[in-house]
Amino acid sequence: MISNRFVPTDTLLPHIVYQDVAEAIALLTKTIEFSEHYLYGEPGGPISGAQMHIGNAWIMVKRALRGIASSVELGYGTQSLSVVLEEVDTYFQKRKPAGARICRRAA
Repeated sequence: MISNRFVPTDTLLPHIVYQDVAEAIALLTKTIEFSEHYLYGEPGGPISGAQMHIGNAWIMVKRALRGIASSVELGYGTQSLSVVLEEVDTYFQKRKPAGARICRRAA
């Protein structure tokens, strides 16, 4: 049996579409502290996708291709990202200078 080497089993891996995956990686790393886990793409070519995580929260960032548009191209918000963290106020104060934004906070 081949085991999954990429992400933990029983993990939901949402795919988020961006025009420029390298730019998205930089943004998510800077503002939210996601870490790269695995990059996809042809050698010497642009990055076409990346698995990223923060703690046990995993996402897949992928490049918009023909027939798949990003929310920027569509002109409205088609994607959102919720990250559940301990000590959200402390985390936000640390990440706010990097551009992090909290849109909604549970009581």
